[in-house]
Amino acid sequence: MHDELRLALERVERLTEELSKVKRALMAVGDGVPFTEAWNDELYLEARSDIRKAKSYLSRIMEHLLKLSFSTSTNSHDYWKKEIHSFRQNLGLHLEWDSNRDINIINQMELQILNIYKQAVGLYRRDIFNNPFLLDSKYLPEELPSSWTVTSLMDADIEQLVLKRD
Repeated sequence: MHDELRLALERVERLTEELSKVKRALMAVGDGVPFTEAWNDELYLEARSDIRKAKSYLSRIMEHLLKLSFSTSTNSHDYWKKEIHSFRQNLGLHLEWDSNRDINIINQMELQILNIYKQAVGLYRRDIFNNPFLLDSKYLPEELPSSWTVTSLMDADIEQLVLKRD
């Protein structure tokens, strides 16, 4: 029942977002902008927002994988794994991962994956000061690990993605 309620609420939220787009487009029409142009502007803004949200989820997955890989203590490992699972679920819903994957967003994320990784490294660095068990960021790989692709970060077993320290 909980899943059905969550799904219904997500549908209502999506409908509300769609109605807001139509309303903004119609307001632009009232200001003299042709409807097609106003609607295309709304779709462009939505796509940028979707990509931004997806990139954020992916960078958080990478951040927690870095923490799993470069922590000297296992105390927080279960928490970080739960966080990865949660971010995967959110990203999966966002991309409709289990059904009609949004290939455009996935492709955009693949093109920007190096920047997403750099963002994850920045998030890791921020948390070094709060967690004395995280190794200094100088131990992190400078380049994106070759095994980390959008698909692997979503589908692979977490343990397979954890990096081995030298």
